[in-house]
Amino acid sequence: MWMQKILRGKPTLDFESYEDEQLDDVLVKFYMETRNKNGDMYKKSTMQSYRQGLQRHLSETRDIDILRSDNFKKSKKHINDFAVQPDPEGTLYVYKTHDELTKNHQTDSEKSSDGRMYEIKGSDRCPVRSFVKYICRLNPKCNKLFQQPKSAAKEGIYYDNIPLGHNKLGNYMNEISKAANLSREYTNHSYRATTVHILDETQIPSRTIMSVTGHKSEASLKTYSGKT
Repeated sequence: MWMQKILRGKPTLDFESYEDEQLDDVLVKFYMETRNKNGDMYKKSTMQSYRQGLQRHLSETRDIDILRSDNFKKSKKHINDFAVQPDPEGTLYVYKTHDELTKNHQTDSEKSSDGRMYEIKGSDRCPVRSFVKYICRLNPKCNKLFQQPKSAAKEGIYYDNIPLGHNKLGNYMNEISKAANLSREYTNHSYRATTVHILDETQIPSRTIMSVTGHKSEASLKTYSGKT
């Protein structure tokens, strides 16, 4: 059984008998470390199928629910679109574990393009540290990255089991511009345009920029030339 590889070195492979806390830790390890035969992470839908299979097996052998029970908060957070891991030099980075379906990506591949968000060591504004702090406060019952904030935090969870709507997300940059009294009102798309421009100005190859932005052709990048 594929679960045995993750349990190697444990006192017993009989994970059905583990206490909830121990089983929660083992599930986290399984979700984070399991790979396909090529050594790549499985896409999210495959991992969700594995989790459903584990749930069916455990519900038949003992009366627990790894999908909904609060005893499995840690493992419920690890079926995510993003993951953190170190590069060969030991620098941490965040990457997407699968491609979302957008106008530029029409298939859910085994592994996303190689766009990475690297840590800034020693900085209070390290994006990786901020990302990890954020996901640790998300509601484990909701599988969306952006969730509605609670009126008051409870048991270390800052968000409700309700995803933010499309309109709310779409207006984020505009609202930030107003709140910060910026010289103009920016849009979410400004992030993408500015990223392309800055990377191009620093002589980053077009194919590398495309792996970050999702563009399909180098010609489409030309629309972002000029002033940031």
